[in-house]
Amino acid sequence: RDFFLLLVVPCFLINSFSFKSTLIRKTRRPFVYYLSNNDLSPVQLQSSNTEPAISLDIETTQVQLSPQISAEMMTCRAPKSKNSSPGINASSKIAQLPPLVFIHGSFHASWCWAEKYLPYFANLGYDTYALSLRGTGGTFAGEGIKKIKIDDHVNDLDAFLKFVSTDQERQESSNENGVNIPLSLSPPPVLIAHSFGGMVVMKYLEKLFDDGKNNNQKTTQTSLSGTALLCSIPPSGNGKMTGRFLRRSLVDSWKITAGLAMRKCMTNEDLCRELFFGGGATEMDGISEED
Repeated sequence: RDFFLLLVVPCFLINSFSFKSTLIRKTRRPFVYYLSNNDLSPVQLQSSNTEPAISLDIETTQVQLSPQISAEMMTCRAPKSKNSSPGINASSKIAQLPPLVFIHGSFHASWCWAEKYLPYFANLGYDTYALSLRGTGGTFAGEGIKKIKIDDHVNDLDAFLKFVSTDQERQESSNENGVNIPLSLSPPPVLIAHSFGGMVVMKYLEKLFDDGKNNNQKTTQTSLSGTALLCSIPPSGNGKMTGRFLRRSLVDSWKITAGLAMRKCMTNEDLCRELFFGGGATEMDGISEED
């Protein structure tokens, strides 16, 4: 047991201190950032059992975020006709619905939102976008680059949000009278992030908050309608979580350290299944060997 502690604890400490020093050197007290828009009307959704959802296409493309970075993104657009979208009440205005931007967590990419999230919200009338962070999926980090700073992810997110806003302005939607409505009148995006993606969003919000206090030195490209963080990494880092796992289970502590800090989940399918999907057979979690 003593030998096991000597092996596990240093790995956790290295992972924790490395996380704090390289990712969140200047974090502030955690906060929730809300933006309101008085022009927004609540979206009136019909009951989910009224009509089946429409099958919508998900498009995977590249977007140039900077001269060096071409990022992979997935998009699923809301049906252009309100009458073809079963989740939207006929009295609602599609032009008032903000686009939704999804940011993934560690060991994932934009694909993790494709099956359940993008088409679901698109059927409710929202244009949906999912970004693959630098170094994941189809977003190449660059030759010889092994580590990416949190500020790089924040800058990429900033550029991507500007792209989303510009993309929305280029589109048009028709109301029931057949009149074209520029979507530039629609609200800014809503950010939805999971796990490590939540850390990227919180760092972006710090810049957005600083811009709000210092209008003469604006660094971010766009405002937001809101944010949603799903099981986000806290601003304080992994230290307290590390302690909880060590006290609760040495076995689980070792699995997490080996799978995440030592990246064994990239090659060990059983460990990957247990860490991300709770273990068990395909019949239990619905995750196939191909997945």
